[in-house]
Amino acid sequence: MDVSRGASLRNYLQTEILRGTKTFFFVTEHASVTMLSNELPTPQAFDRLTDPHLNNKFVLVRATFE
Repeated sequence: MDVSRGASLRNYLQTEILRGTKTFFFVTEHASVTMLSNELPTPQAFDRLTDPHLNNKFVLVRATFE
C-alpha cells in the first residue's frame, strides 16, 4: 500500500485553510510522521499527541496553520 497522500491531501488542506480551518488532526504510523510533515504546507505547529507507550502502531498528530 502506498502511504503517500500527495497532491490530493495538499489540495484538500489548502482549500480548508482558505475556508478558515486552522487545526487538523492526523492518525498515522509512527514511521510515517516525517513523510506526513513533508507533504503538508508549512504548519505553525506540528505536534505528536501520543507516543509509542500509548500505542506502538499509530500516533495522533496535530498540525496548526496560521
